[in-house]
Amino acid sequence: MFAYFVTANRFDRLKNSLIEQIKIGIGIARQSYLITDCRPASMPKTIVDFFGDRIVAEDPYVLDDSGNRSFSFSKLRNSAIKTARASKASWMFFCDADTVLAKIILPRPGEYYTIPYVYWQKTEKETINQSLKEIESIGAAAFSEGNSWFVLHRNVFDALDFNEQIFGYGWEDLEFSVRVQAKGFVPGRCGTHIIHLYHTQEDRQVDWPQFYRNQAVFEAIQIQVQNGYVPDWRNSETLKTSHSAWVADLYFDYTGNIVVNPLSKTANRFDIVDGKFVIHWNDWPAEVFERDIEGLAYIGPLVISPTTI
Repeated sequence: MFAYFVTANRFDRLKNSLIEQIKIGIGIARQSYLITDCRPASMPKTIVDFFGDRIVAEDPYVLDDSGNRSFSFSKLRNSAIKTARASKASWMFFCDADTVLAKIILPRPGEYYTIPYVYWQKTEKETINQSLKEIESIGAAAFSEGNSWFVLHRNVFDALDFNEQIFGYGWEDLEFSVRVQAKGFVPGRCGTHIIHLYHTQEDRQVDWPQFYRNQAVFEAIQIQVQNGYVPDWRNSETLKTSHSAWVADLYFDYTGNIVVNPLSKTANRFDIVDGKFVIHWNDWPAEVFERDIEGLAYIGPLVISPTTI
């Protein structure tokens, strides 16, 4: 199964990819699914003809830290995972709107999580034939690393999905990879070749506050994994926490009662007692916090008494 993702403002890019895919002559339409926030009636005919009845409409929004609706690419990825689980597919290839598959080779037996080889076009004028000639002449040196493409066996997509607490684009793929590897799936390479159509500078625009916020979530989960615990993103949240000496976005996992402090790079235990958060720091006496409008506010050190938990 090949899973493509596109939102309403990216139809032209996907249309170009499909036209180039057809030129190459690798017929993948019947195994391809489109995950999108639009209905077929609003899509270009080329896209509808390629995917047919394999178009899945998904609301790509989740509630952010402030309770507002925020776009989540992870939610679109998870819709593809749900579709794959309901199918008979043994493998799923993730493809973005600018993907053209030049060669398809399945992973070797025993490999369940692999990364394909990705060639990035250098200019807007570069044609697919020129890209293919470049790959043929240079070989392995023509390829670069890419985080947006995964080849997943059913063993992986039956067990894991993407973190919808990571908003917009960015870091959702790396965070997923950390948890996949924590579950014992060793990353490998498969022989599939991908040509990524040229991206303009406009296409590369980044929402930097969101990017850094997602990076903090990624690092918090990475710290938890390094401490031997795989967090449950469905039962976790990031809270802006104000202390008398610092301010930080702490990542709370309520399944394991673990809080990660990005400043000290530590995973610590916490309890909720009478509605207040008691954080048992690894390198500092326990302290008490309470919720306020922005997140958590510092109350003071934990006072030990016969009733203290």
